[in-house]
Amino acid sequence: MHPDDLWSSYDERYGDRRSALAKDGAGQEYGPGQRLLVVLKEPNDSPGRDLRVDFLNAGAKWVIWHRIAEWATGILHGFPPYDQIQSLKNASLRRIAVINLKKLSGGASIDSATLHRHAFADRDLIRSRISDLNPTTILACGTFEPLLWLLDREVPTTANLDENTLGLTNGVTVIRWRHPSRTSGPVTYGALRSICISCEIGEKQ
Repeated sequence: MHPDDLWSSYDERYGDRRSALAKDGAGQEYGPGQRLLVVLKEPNDSPGRDLRVDFLNAGAKWVIWHRIAEWATGILHGFPPYDQIQSLKNASLRRIAVINLKKLSGGASIDSATLHRHAFADRDLIRSRISDLNPTTILACGTFEPLLWLLDREVPTTANLDENTLGLTNGVTVIRWRHPSRTSGPVTYGALRSICISCEIGEKQ
């Protein structure tokens, strides 16, 4: 489904509440090679905003986007030393996709039941968007559990599920990860590097 058609479907579905929707999706250089999709919970105080324009393409501005940019740089560039990634962060954001399961702008936190309810209500559109983005790696930032049932057709009968990762039948690796607002830069970067090395994820420099 074309992104314009997707957002028309969301507008129609949410009716009078559509002004509170925050658009998301792929950066302008998303495409060949390693395709990283970051799945977040909900947009924070961003009604009517287009996260692709304001953050993915414009560059990191807030802590959450600096963390995402660091993780993207690691995965896309083979995890160079943390003190060498600053100059690569904004370019890395343009090469990834970011979606929220709940599209309506919210606050600083959302409880699990509400997140699952919104994801279930929009499951057809979320599944369609993930399929269109065709990621090679999914970073599930506090969204691992809802993704398990959203991606049920791709989960093997005997799932190779461990504490941190899930390998799908189509070769995609889903990483259970934390929300970017609750992290420490170098420590979290190093922890993600260890997981990705164990899964053989990440392009070489």
